[in-house]
Amino acid sequence: MGYGLDVVMHSQDYKSVKGVEVVLTILLFVHIFDSQYWPKPILIFSWSALFAIFCTGMCIYVAVVPYGPICTFTVLVPLTIFGIKNTIFPHVPAHILVGWNYKVYIYMAIIILSSFFYWCSINGNMWDSETNAEFSHRAGCAVDFTYLGDCENQDAEGVPCFFDEDYEYVEFSDQCTSMCLGVYQACEEAFIIWSFPGLAAMSLFVMGFISKYLENPKDPYANNHISAVAKFCGIFLFLFWIFASLAGAGEGLSSSLIAFAVSMFIGSAIVFSVVFWNSLIKHAETGGDGIIGGVAHKIDSYKNVLRGLFVLAFSPLILPYLLLSVVNQFLRRICTRHYCGERVPDDEFEHKGCFTLVVTKQIEDLLTWDHVEILSYAVYWGMGYVFFSEYHEDIYILL
Repeated sequence: MGYGLDVVMHSQDYKSVKGVEVVLTILLFVHIFDSQYWPKPILIFSWSALFAIFCTGMCIYVAVVPYGPICTFTVLVPLTIFGIKNTIFPHVPAHILVGWNYKVYIYMAIIILSSFFYWCSINGNMWDSETNAEFSHRAGCAVDFTYLGDCENQDAEGVPCFFDEDYEYVEFSDQCTSMCLGVYQACEEAFIIWSFPGLAAMSLFVMGFISKYLENPKDPYANNHISAVAKFCGIFLFLFWIFASLAGAGEGLSSSLIAFAVSMFIGSAIVFSVVFWNSLIKHAETGGDGIIGGVAHKIDSYKNVLRGLFVLAFSPLILPYLLLSVVNQFLRRICTRHYCGERVPDDEFEHKGCFTLVVTKQIEDLLTWDHVEILSYAVYWGMGYVFFSEYHEDIYILL
């Protein structure tokens, strides 16, 4: 807290490093060569190293991916439950262990949030026009005078008018109002960096309440409690987006909040799977009721809506995905069946199609979809996206 800008400034040195390309190349390699069938020690080492590299890269590349650290934090915190259960409390039932973590998460969230509010109240750290300007400059955000030519400093070319030529102080006036902060309109880093502690506390609150409601897996109202937490989280993120947008947080804020929401979903899924891992496996094999069946039933009603979003967002990737499956199947026939044959399941070993068995089943499932309804939802998603893209500034003004 209070050191976010320093971290971002130091991460500027790593912008030229092709870390993302390296990670994607390694991921492609382990996928094509069927890492799931490698000997267990090699498999564990490979994925652990890859996960560590990915998390480190997300933190180091904060200047490029400003939401990287908070998303990494949101996923790593619930992962500690796996480690604690397997190493320190292997004989403690999972739901009891998750219940213990409930208070830890809540107390941590309260401490972080209280510290954040205190930090905001001292030394002018509250989010205002001056803080926005300082964070935007020090975070390395680009300046755009295309539509705000009058906001350029007359004594220093390329410097906003609210800065002196050495960027030592910020001052707004009648000739240079806070509207000139629009030169940093494309800057999402500033607000995300400033709000890191608040978002971290939010993720801990969500994990904590979910852990609380999972403490008693036989609770008949657990589904409703978890659903209420998810709805509250969605409302909070929406209100947070409105506040941040009105405060001039930058155009890329939506993508950052989407990434944060996805990471919270992954973290919640990790907590959920700790408690219900065996039940999840059983439900996948036989189906069933209880909390697993209840959650599955709730998701079923939204399946086509999500499928419509999938069709809209990922249609361009379907062909590369199929080509990758063809390459994977070819290498599986040439290499995997010969060197890792004893670990390959019989149905996969005997599969002779052009695509892998998993992709073949996915294609068969795709053919059973209600295509008219799904494409209709995809059109609705597209219309909503176009409407929001065209009129989001007017929505900000109305709000």
